[in-house]
Amino acid sequence: MIKLGWIFSILLLTSSLASAAEPVQDGQKKFYFKNGNVALEGEVKKGVLIWQKHYYDDGKILKEITMDRNKMNQKIYYPDGKLQLEAIFTTDDRGANKKIQRQVAYDERGRILKNGVLKVLGWNRKVIAEIPYKDGQINGVDKLYDTDGRLTAEITFRNNVEISRKDYGPDGKVIPKKQ
Repeated sequence: MIKLGWIFSILLLTSSLASAAEPVQDGQKKFYFKNGNVALEGEVKKGVLIWQKHYYDDGKILKEITMDRNKMNQKIYYPDGKLQLEAIFTTDDRGANKKIQRQVAYDERGRILKNGVLKVLGWNRKVIAEIPYKDGQINGVDKLYDTDGRLTAEITFRNNVEISRKDYGPDGKVIPKKQ
């Protein structure tokens, strides 16, 4: 399997094609797993993400993102195809600085998750995010992991608003914030 940790460890907060380290050329792109199945596909126009789909390694849909001006619509699915999370974010012109406008999480039975921890799986079905919900909103410390299970970030939310963030390097140490 190819390493897609940079794609999925920041699954809920970053759009990979639009925020890669190197500028992304306009057009449609596809990336594949070693088994030949599509891992990720998307389209970029004028340097801005238009749409993107992530897949589990067996070819089933994992996540869909569509952009409409400064609005990002995102849906995440369980491995069985049931909807796990749908969210609408507003963003700046480059797709960054996301703010949650609306989000609904679902448990494995399809019921709205009001209280508890939503565990989001990556392409390899390992947990890549643990999102705490209270009263239907993200409240508490959202933990993000790479595909090897290493903690990459802890983001504290109160009523869907990010309060603070700690990012971790591969060595497990906190990455100092840029000033």
